[in-house]
Amino acid sequence: MDSLINQRFRLSAKLYSSGHFQQALSELQSINSWADSLQGYWSILAFCYQKLGQKDRSKVAFLRAIESDKLNSELYAQFANLLADIKDFAAAESNYKIAISLNSANHVFHYNLGLFYFNQGLYLKAIESLKRANDISPGHENSFYLRVQAQALAGDHELYL
Repeated sequence: MDSLINQRFRLSAKLYSSGHFQQALSELQSINSWADSLQGYWSILAFCYQKLGQKDRSKVAFLRAIESDKLNSELYAQFANLLADIKDFAAAESNYKIAISLNSANHVFHYNLGLFYFNQGLYLKAIESLKRANDISPGHENSFYLRVQAQALAGDHELYL
């Protein structure tokens, strides 16, 4: 029985990776009774729900995923993206910061926080986060151009090169 459950779980991960989110979700739901014994179950479930636009279910699954893997910076970052999308801004900011505290060398986390601040009109905070993203990954053009936009909107025309 355990090998069948593991096979279905691996199949769900493969289906998710190949963009077959509904089929992956169906496989995951078929082994739901064993969810807590399968490492990664809740995160794949959260991602499936997110890709299918089921944001409330995705939020619940992300909370379960984080509960079972508290040191996974990627989970916090992806959860923050979902929270920003559903306009839970305080929780989104908090989860971006947790992701960064767990992996401060990930330029994408800094970029996403900068983008979040930019979209909130918090240009000075955006500039700070985007500068960190550029410092970590100087070739990341999106960080640079968004930082230039934030500087222009904030009235700060000095480039931090």
